[in-house]
Amino acid sequence: MTIPLWKLNRELRRIGNQILGAPYLVFDIYERLMEPFWRYKHRKEFNARVSVDDGQVAETQRIVIFLIYQPEGVAQSTISLCENMIALGFSPFIVSNAPLSPTDRDRIDAVAWKVMERPNFGYDFGGYQDALFVLRDLKETLEYLIIMNDSVWLEFTPDLWERLVAEDKDVVGLVQESKLIEARDTKIDIKPQNLQSYFFLFNKSVWNASYFWSFWSEYKMTSSKRRTIRFGEVSFTSHLNKNKVKTSALISKGKFIEKLIKCNSDELMFILNYSTFRDKKFRQECNEVISNRNNHDKWHEEAFSFICKSLIREPLNGSFWVGVCQVFDVTLIKKHHDPLNHAMRQKYLAASNDGAIFPLPPNIATELATSVKLHNNSAKS
Repeated sequence: MTIPLWKLNRELRRIGNQILGAPYLVFDIYERLMEPFWRYKHRKEFNARVSVDDGQVAETQRIVIFLIYQPEGVAQSTISLCENMIALGFSPFIVSNAPLSPTDRDRIDAVAWKVMERPNFGYDFGGYQDALFVLRDLKETLEYLIIMNDSVWLEFTPDLWERLVAEDKDVVGLVQESKLIEARDTKIDIKPQNLQSYFFLFNKSVWNASYFWSFWSEYKMTSSKRRTIRFGEVSFTSHLNKNKVKTSALISKGKFIEKLIKCNSDELMFILNYSTFRDKKFRQECNEVISNRNNHDKWHEEAFSFICKSLIREPLNGSFWVGVCQVFDVTLIKKHHDPLNHAMRQKYLAASNDGAIFPLPPNIATELATSVKLHNNSAKS
């Protein structure tokens, strides 16, 4: 009996993936065995491993826990973001998961209420957890609490703040993951998922809520990024939902589609021109839709349908992100180094250079251009 070529290729890929994944599996088992000890050691030696000092910014009833990991030096966009937060009445509690040089420490002190330096154990949720336990001993009440990290470039404007507050929920994120499912009648069902962990806004009712502290008290800090996402980011939103906490996000696939309905053909063309995809078939289809612009009078419907269809399989925060930021009037750019997000940053930079979007803040524009250039140079070498 002859084995079909496609089946043989599939089995060879499966075996190859198992072989390539074996070292990771061994290390993952080792981490799982060691993590209880690492957590115990971190708690027992907390005062020796973690420092908390005063910065120069006054204490207010609005606190932002801002976690950074910048071992090669603190970016100017980080300083500018803190300045924006201070202008809106926030006291930054900066958590650095990497040692700060004397120069960077001086810069951070100037824009911080508190500064924590800690090892990069637990990634962002580990830093959030440590900072929250320290903050709980310092503040009995809060008006607002923001927890965020530096995995994105963000321009925090008064207008953005007003829109976040206007959501009028207990917990508000900037972006919520969603899953789109195409039904048989061609309608699209949207299932909200987790709030992305690089930004949470909590109103004053959350600070003393038992459900909030039960999560952080039970959370097990982990040195695995995958488990941090699963048991931190994903489980936190699930925990909020189980406790019937009112949550929302400024941006989601559902809200983007609502915006698309109101877009004219020129706006849809802009979104398509600066899109990027994981699936090459979508890139090819997108080019075909663009080329059809002047070929028939139902192009608007064709473009809208294509975007919705591709969002079933493609992530919003990569594929159409330039268009998303434009229609939601935000500057929010992920720094993640995966191929899709790099392609998105290239598109974002191109749109900026073309004058097709509102001007980026100078610090973000410079750092974005440097990021794209460094990635392109490394790809060539």
